[in-house]
Amino acid sequence: MTAYNMLAGLAPATILTGQNLGGLVLTAAPGPGFSVYKYASSAQLTGPLTLDFTGPNQDIVFQIGSTLTTASASSVNM
Repeated sequence: MTAYNMLAGLAPATILTGQNLGGLVLTAAPGPGFSVYKYASSAQLTGPLTLDFTGPNQDIVFQIGSTLTTASASSVNM
């Protein structure tokens, strides 16, 4: 529960509410730390999502208010 509370309490860098994750390229901030992407309610993934980690010690955190719905053709590429 401690890790969940810490990650849930991070300030989001980008608000994605209302956007489909499919087709997006999300980049991790350079250096150590967290890149936080937030959905106030539900999120959808209906295609390829690319997570761009360009260096070591990079993390991406998704804060989704309720549900994540994925389509059968969706994928996450790193």
